Amino acid sequence: MTFQVEIETTSRRIDLDVIPSKDDQYYFASYMEESIYEQMGFTEHPEEFKAFWIAYLEDYVNEEYDLSHFLWKGPSSQTFEGLNAMPGKDYVTCIFGIEPDFKYTTEIHTERFSTKPRQGTPVEGVTFEITAPQISSFGASINYKVAGPEVTWLSFLQTKTNFDADYEGDASKFLTAERDRFERTLISQGRTWSNYLRTATDFDEQWDILDSETEYVIVAAGISEDGAIITEPSAPFVFATKKSGTGVDIVQETEHFRFSITNLTGEKCRWAVEPLETPGEYDYMYAEAMPLEAYPDVTGTDDLTQFGAIVSDIFNRNICREFWYKPNPDNAMYLEAFELYYWKSFLTDPDGFPMEYSFREWSAEGYDMTQPNILIAFPVHPQTDFDWSTFDWENEVLPQSTFGATEYIEFTAPAAEPEPAPLSLPASVNPADRFVYYRIMGR
Repeated sequence: MTFQVEIETTSRRIDLDVIPSKDDQYYFASYMEESIYEQMGFTEHPEEFKAFWIAYLEDYVNEEYDLSHFLWKGPSSQTFEGLNAMPGKDYVTCIFGIEPDFKYTTEIHTERFSTKPRQGTPVEGVTFEITAPQISSFGASINYKVAGPEVTWLSFLQTKTNFDADYEGDASKFLTAERDRFERTLISQGRTWSNYLRTATDFDEQWDILDSETEYVIVAAGISEDGAIITEPSAPFVFATKKSGTGVDIVQETEHFRFSITNLTGEKCRWAVEPLETPGEYDYMYAEAMPLEAYPDVTGTDDLTQFGAIVSDIFNRNICREFWYKPNPDNAMYLEAFELYYWKSFLTDPDGFPMEYSFREWSAEGYDMTQPNILIAFPVHPQTDFDWSTFDWENEVLPQSTFGATEYIEFTAPAAEPEPAPLSLPASVNPADRFVYYRIMGR
């Protein structure tokens, strides 16, 4: 069996049509982003591309759906949109014959293709004047004045530290990266650029989740409804938040842990959990902070003592999942995956930054932040003596970490600082255009 393939694309859509030379044989047809295809070594070993897809599909095969549910016979047409068809991307098809009993019947057929670039007409002569009329320890009121030809536009915010480190202070690099990140968020929520692009020439936005004594950078630019950057970016606007009041420090020890709450204010705090000296009993741990009111929503139970059991059940399967595809008796690989979920302390996150807890973020989720919060943890030990020759994902014969008792402390937010007074929208601004972009990279 051979395949005739026709591919049509726009910036947001892929139409993949396949006509096999035989209509009575099953085949699989899909594609992958070219950069991933090359990173995984399929350029040099294309036949391994088949095994990759079948290993992926096996996860969905069950008593209700056998492999034939995911295969084709005769001519087929597939349309891909959303995150599966991003603008200006290069892709590689993957088409091969296979029977429901997992027997390959053809070699792999690959073709390279690309989606169209984002659509948008460049606009010259647009300028942005950005100011911060009000600044607090946790936010700021930002005003934008846009001059020149009429254009749809948007702005993005970042800490100056990350702006300099990640983008070398280059507004264009920053704008492109933030545009791509925000676009993925929009698509995953089923929304489009037109839901958020601004048209106002005198526009105010309010931020209230920023860190104190921290410099931030804002860059604005014209953006089309297809996400194309159609103007020169604004000059980076830099402002710094004020110093917040001194917060409360809490240090409390339980059987296995030292819990620490640092600079506890009405907006946030930093937290840490470090194990006490118990050599050989447990090697790793897991910790998390949340409102006590949110615990049942997160875990499905009111019983705080079950936190370790619930988390470990989820983590054990995630840790071992990759070994279903590539069984490997090397315990070092198992521990490498294990350490993605459990750490030896929670003094900082994996990137070396302090652990932070935002009362405002949880409040935005609808929780009453005048009620107690919990800092909860449990110790855990990996099963490094597991016999990998018996590994069987489908029958759940896999390593099981041993966890200890769950331990926790409670803490409550003090009264918050006064909110900054919001600015009134100019009469010419449509309130429906107000877009508050609260997502800060690294939080």
